[in-house]
Amino acid sequence: MTTMPPGRTSSRAPIVACFDDMRRRQPQSFETLVAGPDWSNAPYASAPRKVGTAGLTMVQVKNNPAGDYPDPPVDEYVLTLLERGAGRLEYDLGVCRDTAALRKGDLIFAPAKQALNYSVEYDFDISVVSLPVGILREAMAGMGRGGASLETEALHVRPIRDPLLTTLTSNLIAEGAAGCPSGSLYADNLGYLIAANLMRLAGKAAPPRKENGALHEEALARVVTMMDDRITEQIPVLDLAQALDMNVYSFSRAFRAATGISPLQFLIQRRIERAQDLLANTNKPLGVISDECGFSNQSHMTSTFSRNVGVSPGKWRTERRGARARLSPGAAIATHPHS
Repeated sequence: MTTMPPGRTSSRAPIVACFDDMRRRQPQSFETLVAGPDWSNAPYASAPRKVGTAGLTMVQVKNNPAGDYPDPPVDEYVLTLLERGAGRLEYDLGVCRDTAALRKGDLIFAPAKQALNYSVEYDFDISVVSLPVGILREAMAGMGRGGASLETEALHVRPIRDPLLTTLTSNLIAEGAAGCPSGSLYADNLGYLIAANLMRLAGKAAPPRKENGALHEEALARVVTMMDDRITEQIPVLDLAQALDMNVYSFSRAFRAATGISPLQFLIQRRIERAQDLLANTNKPLGVISDECGFSNQSHMTSTFSRNVGVSPGKWRTERRGARARLSPGAAIATHPHS
């Protein structure tokens, strides 16, 4: 959350337009952004400070007013510590919009080269630290994962609550605000510890994936179970993604790599399979089956079923029971008069 000057208005349309403009901007360095007029003219933001020699830059924001904050893309990852304030935060990391309840000590980790959008309903104090991609890669190398790609998606889904990471970030901010009295080596080490702990959390939170980027069987099974348990609901893809601590884009891509189809197509397939089971093994009317399988109504079920199976639900039931009766007389279930 780099807190460009707020744009709270009675209508969100100007903010949306501003965010779209932010998306089109070329990424710039965090230092260039906070040294620009948008920041220097903001009375609640401190002047940027370089912290150590590892490329970290920090700013502190006091009594920042509530409002909407569209931020342009920057080259670095950005870590924000909430030092005062608590309440609801709406945010958009460029994939989807979500809401979270924030409290003192929470951290927000924003991806590099991505326009962001925040809407805050309360005054707050924050400190913001930029983390160059290089320091994250060095941290991964120190963890024996030097050849791996930066998989940080799980840390961009919701605020981070980790006491160790909060303490390290607070110490770095205090050191930077005091002018690094302990020397650049101390500040650099704090930066590397922060990067290493972010990578630790990313590895812990990220669901296992195969070499081709597909969801691992265990993660896929969790999602399928969630679909089955909530099959009567209109399940947002965001809910499925958050169950694995992933953003919507990464989840959808990994899901398609594992199944060959999108999450929505897979959910429709599960609903059709559930409908087929009920058609074949119960006397329930089509309207009841459509409700129990999550279709909007009987007409919706009929059109979806026919498009995917090739025949209507009623005809499929009749043909299925006819085949069963021929194979085992007496085994067929009597057709319900309303089916």
